[in-house]
Formats: sequence, C-alpha cells, structure tokens
Amino acid sequence: MPVLFMTALECITTEDYTHADSCRLEVRVDGGPANIMNRDLNNGERWLLNRSYSFMNEIRIKLFDEDWPDADDFLGEVVIGSTPRHRAIGKFTLDGADYSLWYEVFPSDSNRVQFHRPQTISLRRMLSRVGRGVLTQPQHNEIIQNALIYRCSEYISFQDTKAFHAKQDKGKGNTQSVRMWIYRHCNPWGEESVIPINQTPRSPRGIEIFFGQPQWLPVTDEKSYCVAGFQHYSRRTKEDYPFTHETMDWNWTMFLDAPFIYMLDYTASTKALSGGNEYPYIDNEWETGSLPIQWRPFWGEHVFIQGRHIFDAGHMPVKTEIHPCHTIVREHTTAAPLGNGGAMVPVNRAIIGMGVSGGFPGDVGSRWQDETGANPPNGIWGDTTDCWVTNLKLHPLKFQLFPPVPRPSPTAVLRARVVLSEYIQVPDWDEVDDFLELCQNDDPADGGDDLAFRVWNRSARLPVGFVPVVAPAALQPKFTLQHDAYFDVEVDLTPASQIPVGYYAIVECGWSEPGGHVLSQFEVTFETVKAVETEETWDDWHMYYGVNGQWAAWWTDDFVEKDKTYTHNRIFRIWTVDDLPILIRDCGIEWDGFDSWNEYMDRVEITVPGPDYFNGIVNHPGVDLISQVGNTLRVKAKGWEMNPGDTKHEWTLRIVRL
Repeated sequence: MPVLFMTALECITTEDYTHADSCRLEVRVDGGPANIMNRDLNNGERWLLNRSYSFMNEIRIKLFDEDWPDADDFLGEVVIGSTPRHRAIGKFTLDGADYSLWYEVFPSDSNRVQFHRPQTISLRRMLSRVGRGVLTQPQHNEIIQNALIYRCSEYISFQDTKAFHAKQDKGKGNTQSVRMWIYRHCNPWGEESVIPINQTPRSPRGIEIFFGQPQWLPVTDEKSYCVAGFQHYSRRTKEDYPFTHETMDWNWTMFLDAPFIYMLDYTASTKALSGGNEYPYIDNEWETGSLPIQWRPFWGEHVFIQGRHIFDAGHMPVKTEIHPCHTIVREHTTAAPLGNGGAMVPVNRAIIGMGVSGGFPGDVGSRWQDETGANPPNGIWGDTTDCWVTNLKLHPLKFQLFPPVPRPSPTAVLRARVVLSEYIQVPDWDEVDDFLELCQNDDPADGGDDLAFRVWNRSARLPVGFVPVVAPAALQPKFTLQHDAYFDVEVDLTPASQIPVGYYAIVECGWSEPGGHVLSQFEVTFETVKAVETEETWDDWHMYYGVNGQWAAWWTDDFVEKDKTYTHNRIFRIWTVDDLPILIRDCGIEWDGFDSWNEYMDRVEITVPGPDYFNGIVNHPGVDLISQVGNTLRVKAKGWEMNPGDTKHEWTLRIVRL
C-alpha cells in the first residue's frame, strides 16, 4: 500500500488578527473516520508532524481554525492520491490564512530510505556538470537541456570531488563508501541529503522584522561556501524593502550540480516535473549596486559561486541561499581562435568576477574581524559597517576549466588563453568605505551619475572614481594542465600591492583542432523597443537584455511613454557550436522610485536550437516576422512571459547569420 508521510504544517499567515490560530487538522484515510490533531500556531511557526498513513486510494486532509467566536472555520482541504510525490506542498488558504503542508507519498512495500536511495550509481550521471543525477532523461530535459548554452567534456574523479567538498560538507563526507557519499550529497529526495526541516529556523514576521530580528542566519558559520549548477532565471527583484536593503537584490535561480544538493534545505523551492516529482533549486542573491552587468549570470550558463551560505528567514518558507556571494564564475560555450594557425575552434569561456562587497545583509557576525583583523577597521563607518565584506586576498579562486567537446584527434593539444584581466585596488580603508558607499546607490537612472558598481568598463572609466587597470602578470589567471583533459585555473590576489575591491577576467579553453563541429556566427541587433503599455504617463524602466551570455542595460528616468518607440541598435555577436541554441532574453522592473511599489516587466524569452535557427525564431511564441532575405531575419518579439504589472513591450530584432 502507498504510504503518506506528513512532515510539517507551516503557518505563513493566520486568519486571526492576533496572529495566532488554534488549528485542528483532520486526516481521513480512504473515506474512514477522521484522525484529529490539534495545535496552536502563530505567524511564521512550524508544526513538526512526522506522521505516516498507509492507504489504498486517497487521503483527505482538512484544516480548521477553532478560535472563538468563529470556531470551526474551514481553512481548506488537500486531497492526496497514490501517485508517488517527493517533498510536495499542499496549501490551505482562506480569508487571509495561509498554511503549507509538507508531505511525501512513497510506494507500497518500501520505506522512505529505500525509496529515496538511488538504486544504481553512475559517476558520470552523479558527478558530471551535465549529469542528471537521479533524474530520468526526460525529466532532465525539462530542467536544463532545452536551454543550455554550455557543453562540457569533463574528466571525472570521485576522489577529487570528495576532496573539494571536504571543507564544507562536515559529517556528510565521513564515509568510505562511494554509494553512501553520493546518497548523502547527490539525492534531492534522500532524508540525509538535504538540511532537515527541524534544523531550518522559523521566519520573523511582521513587526518582528523591525525590531532587529535577523533575516539572514548563517547555516553553519560566516566562512565562504560554494555551490555550482546551471542557470535558470536571472533578474533584478522588485520585492526588497529599503528598510532592510541598501539596494535591491539581483536574484539568480540555479539547478545545482548533483554533488551540491546537500547545500539545500528541506523547504527549497522546486520545479514540477513529470511523474509528480518536485526538483529543488537554489535562489542566490547579490546587491544590484555591487554587481557589474558583465558578471551577472545568463540563462543556460554553468555557474560557480562562493559566498555566505545562509537561511533567508525574511521570506516564507525559509530557504538556503548564497547571499551574498563575493566570487562568481560564469561559463558558456562559444568559439575562439585557439586552433592551429589561429583557426576558430569550440571553446568554453569563463567570466570571473570578484568583489569586496557582495551586499549589505545586516547582521554579519564576526565577518569584519575574520576578514580584516579589525571590527571594523578604522575608516569604515556608518551603514558600510553592515557590509558582508570580503578580503579578496584571503580567498584565492581555483576552478576546473574543461573543453566543450572531446579530443578531436590524438594530435590535438588543449589550449587556454586570457582574454581580459583587470582589477581595482585602493590604498586604504577610507577609500574602501567610499567604494562601499558607491555600491549603495540604488537608482542608476538618476541623472546618469548613480551607476554605482553596475558597469565595469575601463575604456569608459567606469565605475566612477574607481577606474579598473590591466592586472599585472602576478594577478592574472594561471593555467595548469591536468591529465591532458582540463585546466586548473587559479586567481590569487595576494600579491596585490593595495586592497583589491574588484577583479574581472575572461579565460577560454579549447582544442587546437576544430574536429567535425559546425561553428556558426550570428549578429543579433536589438534595434528598437516599443512601449505597448505603461502604468504611468511617463514610466521608468530598468531593463536588462542580451543573447547567449552577453548583457546590456537600459535605465531610464521618467522617460518611457506609451506607444513610443525607442532606438537602441545594440549589437551582440555570438557563436554557436553544432545545434547549441540561441537564447534571447530580457528582464526588468518598472521603477517607481520606492522599492515596494515597483512591478516586474513582461519578459521576452526566445530559445531556439539549431540547425534551422531562423525557422525556429519565426515560429516561436510571441514572435512576428517582418522580413527574411538571405541570411538576414527581422522580427518583432513581444514580452510573452506576463507579470501582474501593466508594462508591456515589443522589440524589433535583426538577426544575421555571418
């Protein structure tokens, strides 16, 4: 018989104005008598149920509020069938009450551990960057494969993987069994693989937030932790409040490589897959004023980040994040002249960003003391002391850079190059303080002077007052060839003569021979954008747009008017390898000058795999053909991922196959 396991009932908001409900939970198994449980719950509290029931067809669960004078207020019903479900959520919502029931359904004649444990172990599936872990191939396709701009020919070593995680997985790594290590790290539905719900803190709600209750709680400590995975959504949020944020966050949603699943908690956000599975993902954050556009993750990239591993208790349910991060490595597949005689060959490009300031998350514990030896150093004062600062000299970066394709022939040589390496340093903590103040500027459209640390452009002398310089040889990325299959890439800023506050590099890796791969170059021009709908007569748009890992931004100041068309003519040149897709994306907010009043803009999301790119674009939802002549295509692309706001827009795009 199937078995229902009810883990917890979480109270997000109560029906009662006192923020407390006297709850009655009724569980009826296959139409039988009610099993009744009672408990008082306040806003933000969690009731650990840990109850299981065997059943044949269905279980009906009802929730009531028994508070006087309206006892037996019916708050809702959840009906659960016999289909296996992993870490599912049932909702009870009525008249302002909002409750979440966390439960699982597993098959007959099994227990939870047996059901969640992978029956077969494949190191390539579990440890590879493009591995699917315990997912079936169709389920994996639902998550990443249809929008991936990254290819990888990866050399896999279990011992290397185990050693990499040893410093941050604590007791989960204490096993000599490969199967047990994978079970504890790589299985998103295993009881031991994620942080249990009883170790996840409750969320302060309402007025508690304004009385200093911390909203960001370290999972273990204030040291730097890392996660890696494939990028999904990447956009600026509209939901942060100026009472708790210096600038609004940039959020990026990642589906983790299987070995990093253990960094999630039981209540992680999930994506619904076929078969009833809910696959978890992680939301990471970095303050927008502290994150140059060149570093921001793009859909379909492989991303590696380092930073503060926290419980975000400012939202329900409480979830783990890297917030903020201080180091980010974005990887996507393109082409570069690494072949013999400068021939173009497939390469993986890594974009590296490192910043002294990941953000301003409030209570930072011993971070300043740990990073600088002072608490805080002289010269740091005011709200900049709230910054989760990182002494980049103490955090050398090391990662593996793999070629996108297998070795094309025995004579092929693996090559790498530094495309760009720049950094910003300052002489003392007084100037660090100035830099942190710069990072807090919230409105980049305000006279054009408040770009903060949003743009890294040495030729344009940005950021203002802290112009980057070319990194000397000692600070440039170093390559070490391993097993004739990949490079260890290291960036060590210890030799910096002053205090490094930012570092930006681009490196590439590929074989010396092109092999039989089809390389195609495209030029994508965002010609104009039309404001189809605006909420106000004159609207502010903070918009980001781009193609295959390249971003541009448009920040306006009381500028955008309904039915007006605005010229951009922003050109992106990209390469695809074989049938690698073209991803055209935009995202943004309708800026109202105060964080809580902003609205998300509608989004353009075009994903077209090869080889027939033009036909795929023309037939994509939200796209209308203007003309197609030879290798040139012009279309109109509407924002078709709609949001609750009133903003609507339409791009005119020109795509040329070069």
